[in-house]
Amino acid sequence: MITYSSYKSGSQTIYQKHIIRDDGSEAYSRSARFPFIHVEKDGFEYIMPYNDDMVPIREAFDYLNYDMADRPITSRTQAATAIRILYCYLSLANIDIHNIDADTLRGLIRFIRGVGTVQEQFKMDTVRSAGTVNIYLATYRTFFSSRGIACEPLFQRSVTQGTMSTDDAGLPIKTEHYTMKNNLRTKQYEDRAIPKYISPDQFAKLYKLALKKKDLCALVIMRLGYGYGLRLGEILGLTLEDVTEVSIDNQITPVLFIRNRLSDKDFQFGKNLMHPTDIRQYKSKDYTNARHRIIISDDMYELILNYIETEHSKMMQARPANYSQTLADIVSRHCELEENHYVFLNRYGRVLSDQTWGNSLKKYFEEADIPIDRNTKEGNLSHRFRHGFAMFHAHFSEHPWTALKLQHAMRHKSIRSTLIYYNLTEEDERREKEAMQKELYDTIPELKLLPEEGDVNADE
Repeated sequence: MITYSSYKSGSQTIYQKHIIRDDGSEAYSRSARFPFIHVEKDGFEYIMPYNDDMVPIREAFDYLNYDMADRPITSRTQAATAIRILYCYLSLANIDIHNIDADTLRGLIRFIRGVGTVQEQFKMDTVRSAGTVNIYLATYRTFFSSRGIACEPLFQRSVTQGTMSTDDAGLPIKTEHYTMKNNLRTKQYEDRAIPKYISPDQFAKLYKLALKKKDLCALVIMRLGYGYGLRLGEILGLTLEDVTEVSIDNQITPVLFIRNRLSDKDFQFGKNLMHPTDIRQYKSKDYTNARHRIIISDDMYELILNYIETEHSKMMQARPANYSQTLADIVSRHCELEENHYVFLNRYGRVLSDQTWGNSLKKYFEEADIPIDRNTKEGNLSHRFRHGFAMFHAHFSEHPWTALKLQHAMRHKSIRSTLIYYNLTEEDERREKEAMQKELYDTIPELKLLPEEGDVNADE
């Protein structure tokens, strides 16, 4: 029998393979760790992958640091985690990365998942979901494609002919998808569930609390999240340069520009936007076009300016050393600012972090008596405002938006990400089922009756 196991050594996971004889004794054992080390040089964070002999893995290095150079470090780290597991498994199986066949791929999938067969047992510290396994496999496809590594089983696809959708000529649309051999099936109901969101009543509670506390920072962030659907990273990455006015149809209009900078920290990144790696990229058309322009109302603009004038003036005088650490890159060609600073500051005059804001928001939720769901990623309180923005325009508004309009407002790449907000909530589903049962009872009153004792026929 083959047994795979894992254990933690510091911050890294060590993987082991054991071959057990029928009498229970160990015939063979092997371990793999393949350390990936982070090194910062010239303002760029490199991920250095090594094998267990501390020999650099060239193709992995090139992919993580060159092919993914414009991606945030969080994305590159996630890719490195997936690739490290790949190399650990191949080392334990004594297989070269260029010789992965269908059996090896199936073994790799079981290794990632942490679920084995009768002949193959796993004692892993982590059991991963089918969705996570598919994300890892997608990472391998991109990695292999970029580095020219052949692996036919990983890229095997099947073609299906659609029965519900047609092209402009009325012919069924053929779609390609990866086979079940190289992708796991995920349960559809997980994708249909509407995420937790702030309702209009809850937003009113939270906003009134912030007004009562005279918390300008909370007022601005809450409104940007709930009123405009901004992600927290997009909000915390705003700089003075990004809060401005432009001419639209010959009318001066206040706007926010969302874009990524070299000076951004991980929690300030805008999603699906270019991540520059060289200051010269600021002058390129690619960077100029890689931004979102968010039109805001005049009163929202005034609220932001009020916060900037109040908090920045105070911190410039009270904590000048800390305030100097909030400098951000100037990226606009026609910017008139001598210095650019991030908009949102903490109480010490430094850049407001996602953790500090999250701790503050928890207190607001507790005071407003809104459930938090502690210790779960799904309980991301800041993102509930963005979900609330979507639900308001999909359901609560007197003039609900179409899915396409909401997709544009939320800057979703795929309409599928938007359509979840048009599904039934659990409360809607409960009401509909109760209404259906009432209609059945009205039609067949006998459904409410129970057989009297002794009336039930039983087989002899």
